[in-house]
Parts: sequence; C-alpha cells; structure tokens
Amino acid sequence: MRLNPWDRLATAVPNAAHESWLETVLARNAHTEYLSRYGSPRHQQAFRANVPIVSYADLTPYLESVRSGRGDVLFAGRPIAFERTGGTSGAAKLIPYTAAGLDDFRLALLPWLVETARTHQVRGRVYLALSPATRPAESIGGVPVGLADGAYIGESAGALIQELSVVPFELAGITDVERWRAQTLRHLSAATDLELISCWSPTFLLRLLDELFATGPRDNWVARLRGADIVAAPINTLLEASNDPDVLANGYVTEVDYPKHGKRLKVHGSPWHFSETPAQIGVAPELGADNEAVLGTLGYTQAQIAGLRERKVI
Repeated sequence: MRLNPWDRLATAVPNAAHESWLETVLARNAHTEYLSRYGSPRHQQAFRANVPIVSYADLTPYLESVRSGRGDVLFAGRPIAFERTGGTSGAAKLIPYTAAGLDDFRLALLPWLVETARTHQVRGRVYLALSPATRPAESIGGVPVGLADGAYIGESAGALIQELSVVPFELAGITDVERWRAQTLRHLSAATDLELISCWSPTFLLRLLDELFATGPRDNWVARLRGADIVAAPINTLLEASNDPDVLANGYVTEVDYPKHGKRLKVHGSPWHFSETPAQIGVAPELGADNEAVLGTLGYTQAQIAGLRERKVI
C-alpha cells in the first residue's frame, strides 16, 4: 500500500503544551516596555484583567520605536523581519516578526495543515502561497520586509511541502510580474493531482484563477473540474441556458404550441413544482383578447363595447 506523503507532515509539527502557551509568551516578554506598563502579567487571569484590547492605531507609537531599531518594546529583542499587510480596511500595516513569533505561527499553521489533510483525505499536491510574490527587495534599518513562504513553515515542514508543491518555491523570488505569472500558471495548468490550495489573499487567488481559466476553452475546464469531483458549471448565454440538460430536466424551460402561428416555441417554465396545484404553462392571450370580458365586469353593455370597437378605442 502506497504511503500518504502528507502523513510525514505530522512529524514536523512542533510539540507544545497548549494550556501553557500564553504563560510562556508572557514570561518571555514580561520585561518589555508594553507589558511593563500593565504590570508585567504572567498568567491568563492577570493578562485579561490588566491588558486592554487595542487597535493597530493604538500600537503605532510602539511600532515606530520598533521600526527605529529599539529592542524590548512590544516583544523581547528586535524583529528579524517585517511584513506588510493591507488588512480589511485602511492603509498597509507593517507587522514585525521575531524568531519566537514565527515559531508560534507554525504552532497554529502546521497542525491545521495536518488536520486538513487528514479530514479531507488529501493525497495529492498543494499550492501554498503565504505571502505576496514579485516584491522587490526592501529593508528597514537592515531588517528585511517580507518573508519567503518557507520561513512561515519551518525547515523540516518546508522541505516536505516543497516536495508536494505544484509550484516551485523559488518562483517566489521572481520580481517580474509577467514572468512570475506565466511560470506559475504553467505549473498550475500542468498539475493533474492538485488537491489543496491555501493563499494569503482571496483576491490574489481569484485573479490567478481568472488568468488560469483563460488559458483553455471553458468546456475543457468544466470537464476537468467535474472529473476531479469539484462542483462546476459554465456561465451560459441565454441560448446556451435554454438548451442546458439540467435546465431542461428541471422544467425551467418548456415548449408551447402556438396554433395561430403554426409554431412550437420555447418559453420559461416554472421553477416551482407543487403536487396539488401544478403550474400550467400555456399560450399568452392575443392583444385585446380579453377586452370584452374585462369591460363586462366593469359594467359596460354589449352595445357600449361594440361602440368602443367601432371607434377603434379597443
């Protein structure tokens, strides 16, 4: 029996006592300027009671100190890298990372990857994009801005993910957008066993998929997606929709005879099906066909209706 390569990822997950994680973080950073302001809490209860919930804007003075090169401000020591993030609103935000912070990041990311692979029985390959691509080199006070995807995963897990990745990690080093896009799309299009995608931005993924789908005919992509047991359907024109097998099978489009014109035409069917009062799709009345009946209910006599017809009112 062929072993699932994803099972090896579990061996790369760092061991951690989850119940003591917060206490470990607090002890490591108790002497920092920020926590000292709130009494250097060492336990969860003291942390919750004394350290307020704040926004990025509230931390800006501390972040400026970190950016200027000061240590032991928000965390112990100095950052090993910064990362820019747009967040959900406002301008880009600069996030500092420490070596210990990256270790904590892996404590969250790697168990999620392992559990996802187990739950969904993933056996194929992956496309993992944890940080923006094609960024020019940048640094602040000698500290790099931006981290390679491998830095978020760690050395041992990164080696395995690189084996399973449909897109080589080294492509992230390409700074020319068009060249990076072409190479990435080539690898994604050629992959026949891609089962897991995780990207840093939904917008990034949607744009990439738009360009990927543009490399081949629509019907081919629908067939490939359905062949992989992925729910997929084309965006049809009105004419295509009227001939779609699912639309016809559900009665959304039906045919009606028009004897006066000697034609059988397609019309909208009913999207609802009731057992006791089924919809009756019929021919629409001709213009003025119900004039006499309607005027009669309004109190017009036959003579008055005939007079209106003679004067071409109706």
